[in-house]
Amino acid sequence: MLDPVTVSQQEALGLAGVNLIYGAFYYADDTTQLIASLMDDLSRRRIEVDMIKFSGPAFAQVDNRLMSLQLVQQGLTDAAMFTADGEVVEPAEVLYKKPVMIERGSFRPVTNVTLEMLDRAVRQLQQDSPDAQDLVAIMEMTLNNLMSEQAIDHQDFLARVDILGALGKMVVISNYTRFDRVTSYLRRYTRTGSDGHGRTHPARGVRGKVLHRNGGRHPGGRRQAFQGRVKLFIYPTRESDAGELTTSDRLDVKPELNHLYRHLVENGYIESIREFDAGELHVTPGGVLAAIQSGDPSWEKLVPPQAAAVIKQKGLFGYVVAHA
Repeated sequence: MLDPVTVSQQEALGLAGVNLIYGAFYYADDTTQLIASLMDDLSRRRIEVDMIKFSGPAFAQVDNRLMSLQLVQQGLTDAAMFTADGEVVEPAEVLYKKPVMIERGSFRPVTNVTLEMLDRAVRQLQQDSPDAQDLVAIMEMTLNNLMSEQAIDHQDFLARVDILGALGKMVVISNYTRFDRVTSYLRRYTRTGSDGHGRTHPARGVRGKVLHRNGGRHPGGRRQAFQGRVKLFIYPTRESDAGELTTSDRLDVKPELNHLYRHLVENGYIESIREFDAGELHVTPGGVLAAIQSGDPSWEKLVPPQAAAVIKQKGLFGYVVAHA
């Protein structure tokens, strides 16, 4: 509820309730329209719907992950979350007073490097920060990550989520193109209490990023993205086996931002992931995807076994059976 006055909040809640009842009666066969109708005579200035769950015989065929996607697509919220088993959740239930590590990517598909980036960042943070043992790890996809020819392919979206679920990963789908908006979103649900808990840690890499956030109250902007004990973890990349490693102290930034970049590095806001497998640093999701679609069996060694099994079993991403 976003109205500043209690009476106005009550009015907005009443309108949303009427819209929900009306939609359940008249749009049960069209969940897209049902979700859109929730905002009749309302606006995002008054109310935000950040979770919706359909259940019961009338909605037996509804996939609530797609409904979460619809909330974001239709602008009822900026981000929605669901667990590894596909259950939609209210973000505060999972994130409140918890440190969070978040990795943004397209995950088409998840590669060994993608997974190791997050796992190594989590391990490094927990080694350096004993109070991060209860950390929540999240994989984030933006609407831009899902776009294909100016449209979102729902089955392709579910394919990526199925694989992330098989890997036991929680998923956030968002419309945030700027990363500082992600930290603001996390700040809403991980607000620290007087005990100092509630840190959020997003982690990013050079090509795929992992970010760790630790509370804070200042939204927006390049500098504000790092307020509240936010730390950016950089996983090194290499364009080829013979190429030079790119790490946090070697990033290519615009000259006018170099002073800010050096400040962030020297004060620990940006940190290189210390341990990594140098043998697969040149692997990219695009290269793996091309191998999947061409029948080149080499891709199976470049993704986690659980991901390979799901891709082959369900024929995801245009999978072609390996050549004999």
